[in-house]
Amino acid sequence: MPILWIILLFIIALFSKKPTIRKRFLIIGLLVFLLFSNNFLFTKVAEKWEIEPVKASKITEKYEFGVVLGGMSSVNLKTGIVQYSSSIDRLLKAIELYKRGTIKKILITGGSGLLLHQQLKEADFLKQTCIMLGIKDTDLVLESNSKNTRENALFTKKLIGTESKILLITSGFHMRRSAGCFKKAGFKLNVFATDPLVPSIPSPDDYFLPKTDPLEKWNILFKEWIGFASYKVAGYI
Repeated sequence: MPILWIILLFIIALFSKKPTIRKRFLIIGLLVFLLFSNNFLFTKVAEKWEIEPVKASKITEKYEFGVVLGGMSSVNLKTGIVQYSSSIDRLLKAIELYKRGTIKKILITGGSGLLLHQQLKEADFLKQTCIMLGIKDTDLVLESNSKNTRENALFTKKLIGTESKILLITSGFHMRRSAGCFKKAGFKLNVFATDPLVPSIPSPDDYFLPKTDPLEKWNILFKEWIGFASYKVAGYI
């Protein structure tokens, strides 16, 4: 998390007894802050990594399954209310593709990401979301035991095999690792990227004004890079 690096640099400067070291870490901290809060720089890096989304109307092929990866929602343990993140775009785009006839069925893969409360399976409560939005129960397939991207692929393989024609649906920043895992598992697939981190409309002040949004997005990107590298070393992709 870049924000933690920045805080750490300023703390070192604050508690340093030598003026030269204090000044050095203050300057480094300021430069790191300006670098990671610059939306233009983040956009240029993210554009190289993300798989660019396309309009659902541009997909002309038909697929047996649209495989939607979880990681877009959670249950508030106090209220029991399902809460969605920006990655809910994965599910919304899958529903659009379904209603266009591009995919015959929606397969949601995702279990519980909690150490406790393993009974709270993401695929299960996303199923209810789909039904409320008009998807037939018979056109929904659930894989609710996976806890990570590799297991998404392996458990989906156990459920439907690898012969079915699938369209893999997940966030643009997550697509490289996801597609790698599914191909490693033996799937032949096409991909449909959603919820891009790259801003759709650049603003003139992106070039010079610090913003908080890039700091959060860098955190997402760094986490994904570490995940991709780890999976590569482990032979999962």
